[in-house]
Amino acid sequence: MALQRALRIPSLLAGFGTEGKNMERYTSGSRRGRARLGVASLTAFALLVAVSGSAQAAAVPVPLGDAESFAVLAHTGITNSTASTVWGDIGSSSPSSIGGGITVLPPGANHGGDAVTDAARVSLYAAVTQANGQTTSLPTTAFTISADLGGQVLVPGVYHQSSTMTLGSGEDKTLTLNAGGDPNAVWVFHGDVNLTSFTDTTVALAGGAQACNVYWVLGEDAALGVRTHFVGTVMAYTSVTLNTNATLDGRALAQTGNVTLLDNIITHSPCVIAGAGGVGTGDGSTSVVGGHSYTALMAATLLLGGLGGVGAAVLIRRRRIENAS
Repeated sequence: MALQRALRIPSLLAGFGTEGKNMERYTSGSRRGRARLGVASLTAFALLVAVSGSAQAAAVPVPLGDAESFAVLAHTGITNSTASTVWGDIGSSSPSSIGGGITVLPPGANHGGDAVTDAARVSLYAAVTQANGQTTSLPTTAFTISADLGGQVLVPGVYHQSSTMTLGSGEDKTLTLNAGGDPNAVWVFHGDVNLTSFTDTTVALAGGAQACNVYWVLGEDAALGVRTHFVGTVMAYTSVTLNTNATLDGRALAQTGNVTLLDNIITHSPCVIAGAGGVGTGDGSTSVVGGHSYTALMAATLLLGGLGGVGAAVLIRRRRIENAS
């Protein structure tokens, strides 16, 4: 409705053309009025640029290929203490190093070091390359994120940190990913070094965000703290460790090292794909691009233009009253 109202503004302004020409006859007071309108227009334009310029670098899903069905994938082995439950495939290039006590729920299977695992590891390397490309192709200033993730509410996009990313090192132990009503929204986090979450930390999903659309690409290790509730596909160059009672809605994928489990639960929820128009949020918006609603942005553009036209109409009427008196 907001956009429909905004689209009616040009027709309302059509009648101002003739009146606008009469403004040329006004005195210096009229010129001052036009100057004020000019300043207002420039201000409105600056506000529009600020809104559109703040959009986060857009992220796209990382294609996992043959690694899609894997919840745990390693090179040197998968170790486990006590009992861990995994929904999805598991596998390692060193099948003799897969520990016992792991319950693999169907349709998942323990592929050991078979051809399925080998194909998945090839796909993992390709996925990491694609994810890395999403960061290196963009200006660093567009997506640099604070090293401490706690307390942040992040819109979809590509984020980068050159040092270790932490969650829960301070008082706030929750990172919130807000999709703004777009279930197809994607986050890609790229850390040059490690990812470390502390005890009792959480990655919370809001606004229709889905765990399947969250990706973590790390230059070294990932370590999830005790009772951490984490989401996303974790792709670490070396190893992934889940400490006691940590849960992961996603994947633990280690390129060159091992995955360590300590009484954990790992699922990877399938994506619920929305249509091209997105999913309505109840406020008229349909999709989110870089964390900002495209519909809302267009409505804001038209609204700013309409406000300028309304200002012109007010000035014209004021001059008519002055001339009549």
